[in-house]
This record gives sequence, structure tokens and C-alpha cells, in this order.
Amino acid sequence: MRVTADQAFGLLDRITWFNDEPVGSLGNAAHYLLMERAKELGVTVILSGQGADELLCGYLKYWGFYLQSLCQRGAWLSALKAFTELTSQGTALRQFQVSEAKRYLPRMLRPRGIDIRGPRLKEIDASLHIGLGDAGVVGRQHADLAHFSVPAILHWEDRMSMALGREMRVPYLDYRLVTTLLPLAPEWKLREGWSKWIFRKAMEPYLPKEITWRKDKQGFVIPQSEWLKHELHSRVDALLGGDMLAAACGLIDQAALQRRYAAYCRQPSGRGSISTNDILNPIALEVWMRRFESSLRLDA
Repeated sequence: MRVTADQAFGLLDRITWFNDEPVGSLGNAAHYLLMERAKELGVTVILSGQGADELLCGYLKYWGFYLQSLCQRGAWLSALKAFTELTSQGTALRQFQVSEAKRYLPRMLRPRGIDIRGPRLKEIDASLHIGLGDAGVVGRQHADLAHFSVPAILHWEDRMSMALGREMRVPYLDYRLVTTLLPLAPEWKLREGWSKWIFRKAMEPYLPKEITWRKDKQGFVIPQSEWLKHELHSRVDALLGGDMLAAACGLIDQAALQRRYAAYCRQPSGRGSISTNDILNPIALEVWMRRFESSLRLDA
């Protein structure tokens, strides 16, 4: 199934309606189309892999958390060994991007960006700390499972699937797997330069080596970064240059957002400090406000 940029962007209003909130990614549109196709094929129940990365340290950020925790404990040799193995294995570092990693860094280490907060938000610091914290890697995994990524992802998946009358099942979040794997020390999950190490070892007898020990992690992704810079450039320009409700009620500094978008488009692919979410999130907010304008008190 091929998803075009115009198709995904054109679905923003519709999927926002089903979500009842601003969407987190154009991937929601792709997920909606996938559920649409499942309905056409008569597939009622779909298995999803959600939760596996949070449970088994599958995301690149967990390597950062692990190395940070080793350094905090003074385990410098262990940290050096882990970083050396990670580098030599070539499993994760090539996927590193400053624009994605910056949200996990302490504020003093984050690259300075263009502040797009409007006058009603200018003096409000509502930033959420999603770095390692004081509970260690396992505690940070628990935070993802209970508070951060998993609840939001499950909400979006459930809304997109139920919009087409499909049911999603998430076997990796079975309580027996969670209670067994979550408490394990990170050394069982991050080892020899591999993420999900214990799971890979468990599956080794049953799956081909090229699957079990695959190095390039591939999620359910679409080229939304390139779309925003190229195929959707005129549509985004028109939206950001027109009358924005988010700007009119003081939530967004529209001129600053236009500068941020221009700077984003100048970034080379995969480089720079402005992430796709830095552009898409205010767009999603605007789409949501327009969709539910009649229910909002914009003058409050």
C-alpha cells in the first residue's frame, strides 16, 4: 500500500476528529489507511508490536540512558566497553539525530531553538522532563510504559483501528511478559552492542539469523520529514501564512513558527537540531483547533 504526502496531509482533519486531540504524527494517517485496507480485506483483529521497544530497550535513547546511568555510578570502564561495542557493532549510532535526541538532554545541553510560544504561554514553563531521571534505566522504561510513549501510542492506535471497526491486540504488553522482562537489569537487554539482547537470544532457535540479528531497526515510519520540506511545502506555507487560530488566541507566535519552518527546510536530510515534531506539532494543534472551534473558548 503506497501512501502519498497529499493523501496523508489531507487526512489530518479526519483523523483528528477520531482522536479528539492533536495527532502526534502523519503516521496516524498511514495507520488509518492500513486499517481501511484491513477492513477491505475482511481482517477484523490485528496483532501489534507496541510495547516491545519500551519493554526491551529497543529504542536508541535507551543506550543513552544506559551509558548515562553507568557514568553516574562511576562504572567508567563498563560505560567505555558498552560504547565501544555499540560503535563496532554498527547497530544504533548511525541512526542518531540531534533533532530527536535533544528532548532527552538536560536543558543546559539542548541546542538553542526558535521559541514559537505565543504571549499566553511565554511566561509558562510546562516542559516535561523525559530524561533518565533518578530511577535508573528500568525506572525510565516503566515511565515509558505507564506515562510517556505507550499510553499515547495505544490511544492513537485504538482510535485509528476503531474508526474502521478493527480491533488491535498488543501481545507484548501481556502482564506476564511485562512482569518478567521489565524488572531485568538493563545488561540483559543492552549487551554486546545489541538492543533487545535477551529476546534475540530467545528467538534465535526459531527465526532466521538475518531477522533475529537484524541491525537496521525499522518501525512503522513514513518519510514525513521529506514530505514537509518538499511535497507539502506549498500547503504548509499556506497554512502558516494564513489566519491561524492558535496565533489569534495567543498560543503560537506565527512569525516565529514561519522562521522555524524556513530553518527546518534548510536543514540537510537527517541533520540539524529542528525535528519533524517541532513543525508538525503546531500544525496538528491548528488543525485540531479548527476542527473543534465551535467547542473551544478562544477568548478565555
